[in-house]
Amino acid sequence: MKYSIIAIFILTAALAGCSSKPDPSKERAMGLDGSLFVWEPGPAVAFVSGYETDGHYQASGVQIIFPLSRRTARPIPGLEINLDPGMETGKEIDLGGGGRGLWVSYRLSSARPLPEGIMVGYESGFPDAEGRLIIDVCDARPGGRIKGKLAYARLRSAVYDQGVGDIVASRKPSYLELWNWPFDLALDESPYQ
Repeated sequence: MKYSIIAIFILTAALAGCSSKPDPSKERAMGLDGSLFVWEPGPAVAFVSGYETDGHYQASGVQIIFPLSRRTARPIPGLEINLDPGMETGKEIDLGGGGRGLWVSYRLSSARPLPEGIMVGYESGFPDAEGRLIIDVCDARPGGRIKGKLAYARLRSAVYDQGVGDIVASRKPSYLELWNWPFDLALDESPYQ
């Protein structure tokens, strides 16, 4: 009996350890500093910014939001992907520190005070961030469509530094990783232009 209890305890501990790691092969997998991170977003939405000129719509940006909340008139960004509408389709695009018109961020549901500022989330705009995005379709106009997948992203923790008045990398880095975040969304005209 004693050995059965010990065996059950060891098996439970081993299974708990296995389940606490993210599985990159799953859709919408997330990890925080190597451990499993669970977050359930609201329904994704997409917006296009731009202007009409001579009867043609000139897009200036596309925003994909996996919101924190499902019950707000305006979706509050949780996971947000901002991209240049002129990006090449059908190819893998490197995040590379937020370069080339691509920015990925994850915002916390509530800010957390740290000695160097207020932790607001995780950003792709730092040199040690990385990732890959694939755009299959980008019909960048109101009523158009954006389809693709955030194949991978490694985002660094960010704080709002009141002394600088901007979001900066946290002193003690923390990393949020995301795998396999597909999207296929109709584009609405951005109400935030």
